[in-house]
Amino acid sequence: MSSSKIIILILSLYGVASTITYITYIVKYSNLKNKYNLIKSDSNNYLRNNDYNNNSNNNLNLINNCSNITIPNLNYSTSNINISNIISKYDIYYDADFYNKFDLIDEYNDKIIYYSKDLNSCYNECENNDKCYGFSKYHNYCYLKGKFDLSQKNNASKITLVLNSFKE
Repeated sequence: MSSSKIIILILSLYGVASTITYITYIVKYSNLKNKYNLIKSDSNNYLRNNDYNNNSNNNLNLINNCSNITIPNLNYSTSNINISNIISKYDIYYDADFYNKFDLIDEYNDKIIYYSKDLNSCYNECENNDKCYGFSKYHNYCYLKGKFDLSQKNNASKITLVLNSFKE
């Protein structure tokens, strides 16, 4: 075979591989979007149909197949006065983290990660968890932290480390 035929063959295989990869990406994205919409609609129905001041144990079964979803505790108030009192108990370290140390772990040995665009929700979630001593905020995620050793704090770009100074 001449070199030009080999080059054409390699480019053809590259084109086929690129097409297969693109189709796989579209299918995965579509499946993830469907799951997200299902979780969002089920959680909105749950929020509309349940009374949080009720002390009964309500079970939230969003999707039976997803065992690694951590549902946050929703039994707290979010008044501005309460939030300012909570925030005053925490020290904030910008561009810092413990790098996967002191993370709270659930019963499936997964990190407890709380999704929130609002930093106040992360404060509330940590306050309502007895084992939480702080959290790392990265983009829209809060990684809840347990008892920590401040001497192990490292520089970490774009991560905000928020620690409860009264629980040390």
